[in-house]
Amino acid sequence: MNILKKSLVGVAVAAALATSAQASTVAMADMNIYALGLFKTATPTNPFTPLDGSITISGELRTGTAGSSYNGVDGTGIGASSINKSGVGLEVDVKNRCAGDCAGALGLYGGNLENNITTHLNGPGTVNYALGDMKISGTALGTVTGLTRANAMSAGATNEGGANATILNSGVITGNFVLGTTLNAVLGLGVDAWLATYVDSVLPASGMASAGYGWNITITGADIADLFYRPGELNKTRTSTGVADNFAYGFNGFLFSDSRTFTEGTRYSFTINQSSNATISEVPEPESLALVGLGLLGLAAARRRKAA
Repeated sequence: MNILKKSLVGVAVAAALATSAQASTVAMADMNIYALGLFKTATPTNPFTPLDGSITISGELRTGTAGSSYNGVDGTGIGASSINKSGVGLEVDVKNRCAGDCAGALGLYGGNLENNITTHLNGPGTVNYALGDMKISGTALGTVTGLTRANAMSAGATNEGGANATILNSGVITGNFVLGTTLNAVLGLGVDAWLATYVDSVLPASGMASAGYGWNITITGADIADLFYRPGELNKTRTSTGVADNFAYGFNGFLFSDSRTFTEGTRYSFTINQSSNATISEVPEPESLALVGLGLLGLAAARRRKAA
């Protein structure tokens, strides 16, 4: 066999090995707010402990959306993908929207895709799917639950997907504190958050994984400077295009704002925003496909010469 034949056969073998290797991408953006409230600055240790006195919520508008798509096909779920409700403490629960191999995804989440607040995944990808889910329940400044999950995964080349879930929760509170006319308080929240991007690309695929989540609250009133709280732990984005970019971050605990002095009987308003999003792609590169074609042609030519 001459040098040209050896080279062509070598290219073909390399290309075949490359196509058989498993490339994958993973993007995860999970956030579950499990406590949120105002409490005395002197004891910022447990947001479940209420202020002395009471906080009365006088009105709310709660909006939730969730969606997903995989290889251009939108995810399906039970009920509407967007829900709006006016009223104090009403539950907004957009049922999970799953696209792609949802049966395979079910196994990754321990048999539960709906309002799963415990399962956090990273790479490598083993299932082709995208999942979006959200839920708001409880008292906005008390025993609130705010869940957003956007997960996407590919287990091989020529797959792309994405998911997103958002919360908008806004309303008005009236402070009625029994400790005199004023109370110095901080905003505290308990949260379990997870963000991960993972790419394990080999020829002939080019992978990308992007994920992000965000959370902030604004409280306004005539007697205070606006309290705008946007903790860095809950506002992150990440994109991976190669192994060197792979990233995983988790936070589970309590966060606290700076303090404000709230006055008894004063009308305050608040707006809470929460969101999660994830996108992945695993697609062939034209140059790599050309390499595969060249290799296969070389292998075919070598076989013909040998047969002759």
